[in-house]
This record gives sequence, C-alpha cells and structure tokens, in this order.
Amino acid sequence: MQASTYQGKAMTDDKYGNQYEYRTKKLLREKRPLYGQVPVLYNIALQYAGDRLGANVAFNHMGYKTFATGIAPNIVEYERPRGQLDAQLSYRFLKNKKLQTRLNITNLLDNPYRFYINSDETYQLQPQWRGLPGSAITATEWADIYEWKYGFSRKYEKGYWETSEDGKSKTRVGDKDTFFRKVGTSFSLNISYSF
Repeated sequence: MQASTYQGKAMTDDKYGNQYEYRTKKLLREKRPLYGQVPVLYNIALQYAGDRLGANVAFNHMGYKTFATGIAPNIVEYERPRGQLDAQLSYRFLKNKKLQTRLNITNLLDNPYRFYINSDETYQLQPQWRGLPGSAITATEWADIYEWKYGFSRKYEKGYWETSEDGKSKTRVGDKDTFFRKVGTSFSLNISYSF
C-alpha cells in the first residue's frame, strides 16, 4: 500500500472577494506495512494415525505484524514475533473402536503477545535539518527528514540505559513496550461414541 498526503493550495480571490482552495494528493515514498501484514509466517506439523492411537503436533510462527499504522514510526504499533505449539492425542477404545477420546493442548509454549512502538529517541533529524525550526524543513518524506540512530531500526530494540547529566537518574532509550499479555495453555478432553 502506498501512503499519501493531501495538501491545500490557495487560488486567487474571485470578483466577490471569496477565496477558494483545492487539495492535491501526493504519493509518499515511505512505504509502510499494511495493517495485519506478516512478512514471515510458517507452519510445521507432524501427524501419526495408527489403528488405535493418533497424535498431532503443530507449530506456528509469525514475524512482526503491524497492529496500528501511520507514517511516522512513533505512531506505528507492531506485534513482536511469536510462536505457538499445539498438540492432540487420540485413542480408540473397545474392540469395535467406537469409543474415542481426544486430548487437545493449545499454546504449550505460552509465548506472550507483545506490542511496541518505535520511540522518538530511536531516530533523529538528518544533519541538514538539525537546528532548524520545523517550518524550515522543506522535505515531506520521513526518510528525507529523519534517520535511525545507531543500533535502531523499525524492528524492536530494547535499547540501553542513559544516565542523566547529574548522574542521579537513568532513562531507557529504546522502543516502548505498549502491551504484554499471556493467555496461558488450554486443555480440552473430548469423549465420543459412534453408534
């Protein structure tokens, strides 16, 4: 998806003294990920289906996912990569194998959902714009105005601790965690009988 911006342009006054304005659309070069887009996703599964015993194990991994979009990095919220492991065991009882039980286990690894935004401290104005007021910056593209500081990018970086000038306090410079949630592992047991 291509990001765009609208700019208002003034026209001359008409003979009655009314001033009119029109808008123009400009496509921006700064490409941003789509909402919910995952650049890396893979699933691996193993299955065993015996005469009485059955087993399934599945692993799912997703990469960085865009949760909320925007042009500037400090308003784009991402979900960090996570993996999930699920398993199922089944067994058929009785001579006629009509009684079956299934044990399902979801999210065995209990990996958390973790969201973050790129902090303002992780990027800076490019050298040609430093010291100028915002109105003097003629560029409109993020990549033409800002640059990532050393060690930072769009991906999550915890950062480092910076000591204040007086040496009394420390501040973490890095991306900001916005949300953390563990949903736990869930179990279910099904028993069925075929007539």
